[in-house]
Amino acid sequence: MSIQQEIAKRLEVSTSTVSRALKDNPRISQELKNEIFRLADEMGYTEKSHLKKLKVTPVVHVFIQQEEGTNKLEDLLLRHVVDAAKESRMNFSVYKYRNAASLELQYKRFLQNYSTQKTKLQGAMILKSMSEDYAIKIAKALPTISINHRLKDESITTVRGSEEYDVEYMLNQLWDNGHREIAFVASDTLHPLGNSRFAGYLNFLKNKKSPFQDDKVINVMRKELTGDSLAKALLVQIKQQGITAMAFTTGIQAFRFLSELKNDSMLLPDKFSIVAYDHLNENDEYNLSGIQPDYALIMESAFEILNVRFNRKSLKFHNVSVPGEFMLGETVHSLKS
Repeated sequence: MSIQQEIAKRLEVSTSTVSRALKDNPRISQELKNEIFRLADEMGYTEKSHLKKLKVTPVVHVFIQQEEGTNKLEDLLLRHVVDAAKESRMNFSVYKYRNAASLELQYKRFLQNYSTQKTKLQGAMILKSMSEDYAIKIAKALPTISINHRLKDESITTVRGSEEYDVEYMLNQLWDNGHREIAFVASDTLHPLGNSRFAGYLNFLKNKKSPFQDDKVINVMRKELTGDSLAKALLVQIKQQGITAMAFTTGIQAFRFLSELKNDSMLLPDKFSIVAYDHLNENDEYNLSGIQPDYALIMESAFEILNVRFNRKSLKFHNVSVPGEFMLGETVHSLKS
């Protein structure tokens, strides 16, 4: 949990309220600001006071894996890096790579830049996934933060969306709208991200005292679902099992499903509902409901942690979770009369 989240929890306010107060936003009452400032001082929050005293500007080395074609998530992450770095008064360098060969080239470039930087205050961020070997090499040189991707090495802090909690919340929206036959559509429940989202599904079932049904968990990586039409395969299961709603672990798969339905002129049952986690803005054609991680707050938290690490090197963080936001689009329908 980040310092801002801990303050928010103690004062029973939102993390965004704490963030705005620390930036002296006039919309926040002075009484609340004073309480937030007091706790921030007690907990060693030094985002601005520490940096004003520095004679050099910290530098953050940002690594990001590029996907083929256009990628809105990549652009979004980099945009939030720019905003968070500016707010934290840090400089940054970006290292983009597509595969192992380009990662090796960027790693060599990083080593050169790292050794020639005048400032000793340097950190690193890994956006999206990276080979564990390279991440460990970087972490041995600098305080390193991985965004949305958990690594085994505990010296590397992970800042990510609170996927387990968010997925459970997303499923509760379906339940509150009368849906009881809900299928969970996973890209890969064995992947660290897929596994935490699957854990949210299991928590949901447990809290609703609803039995686990193996046939309600659909892994789209299965051979029979990787053909030309995901929609046809899923429609068969929807009709056979009486499914009234589906929760996708990623918006990308949900958009594929909806696009195939439209292209093949296939229809879903009346009032069928769909929710998804992340990538809700990847496709402008469908107004998809679901949870969108708060990448702005994730990046702010990551820079905040680096600030604390610069000032208090002995302080360790490992897994920091940031809650997302439920976006009510046009794909949730009530079964209640």
